[in-house]
Amino acid sequence: MNHVPLFDPAQTPKLLLGVWCPPPAASDGAETERRYRELAECGFNFAWNVPVSALDACEKANIQALVHLPTTRDTAENVETCLPFAEPIANHPALLGFNIIDEPSATWFPKLARVRRAVESRLTNGRYAVCNLFPDYASVGALTGVKPEGEDVEGWKVEGAYETHVAQYMAALRPKMLSFDYYPLYTDRTDAAGFMNNMRVIADAAKAYNVPFHGFLQAVSWHGHRVPTREEYRWMAHCHFVHGAKLLSYFFYWAPYIDGGPEGFTSALVDFDGNKTPLYEQAKAVNAEIFAMAPAFLAFDHRTFMTAGFTREELKAMWMDDAVPVFDGVSLSGEGKIVAGCFDKGDLAGFYVLNFDFTAPAEAHLSIDGSRPYEIWAKDGLRARASGTEVNLRLGPGEAEFVVVA
Repeated sequence: MNHVPLFDPAQTPKLLLGVWCPPPAASDGAETERRYRELAECGFNFAWNVPVSALDACEKANIQALVHLPTTRDTAENVETCLPFAEPIANHPALLGFNIIDEPSATWFPKLARVRRAVESRLTNGRYAVCNLFPDYASVGALTGVKPEGEDVEGWKVEGAYETHVAQYMAALRPKMLSFDYYPLYTDRTDAAGFMNNMRVIADAAKAYNVPFHGFLQAVSWHGHRVPTREEYRWMAHCHFVHGAKLLSYFFYWAPYIDGGPEGFTSALVDFDGNKTPLYEQAKAVNAEIFAMAPAFLAFDHRTFMTAGFTREELKAMWMDDAVPVFDGVSLSGEGKIVAGCFDKGDLAGFYVLNFDFTAPAEAHLSIDGSRPYEIWAKDGLRARASGTEVNLRLGPGEAEFVVVA
């Protein structure tokens, strides 16, 4: 590789790759430290709902923590409780911020906005308070907090209800990071179109408010949902990043129930007794692939999409029927179903090229108007640096590569 580097990846902010249900704190501080070292060894550097007593262990393991505030569905406005809880740890080196509450209904937004403002007034160095939002398959009653009229309305999507929910949240809370979850892998099907549709709503809202967005990767099974394969882990991660996500978490890491609990959860990456399961090594391998590409794709800003191999109806269902045929003089073709997120960084263009099929390999071809320098970033890092009029990629199931074009 004798060509000049197109950008300095050392200047790229580090990817935050996290977990829900991190290790519980042990009675022995050394054991807590071991658990969080093990979390870091799996490739994670971020965690939701970390116990306050585990913050020192997070610091030693270089893990950034979101701590859950003492808010509940009945005390969403409990500022008087939240501030005394937050203030003693507000400057802890491991603290990224606070999780206000998970999946709030819209009726709580004004109260949660007051909590966010009050807590963030005590925070420094970019720390923040945030909520994680429902997916769009939540009922209208859950989204609004008001049971709608009619027998069948509550359990089904109503056109525009989710977009309204997200817009109301952003307008009310003005969060510094937008988070949501969507779990597309069912026992008998894969809701790929719904997954991408929901992602687009979130990505567009984040872009409108100029904040990063975060999603959750379905890491385990429960009633009606299957255990993901390694290829499905990879595919779900890339689906987020192809939309411009800047951080991602696994749902979840440490099994919270010895018996699966009321939802029948499988044992997670680490079981209830603290033993690694095969999913730990599966996640570790995929995480290494993501971190190898991250210095490239995180340096760029998402703009639009190109696609190949989809029908018009499929693209409409995925909210990608506005995909462009050419971006910065580069077009896409391929054998298989290909989604390319189109990015830019100054005079550089970036293409996050994803094999949308996690069951079979695919080929993608980028045609460039004139011979231009390019770099290919893959699961092992920088794979090629050359010049030419075409870039050809062979992508494994659910695999992606990031191509930078000057």
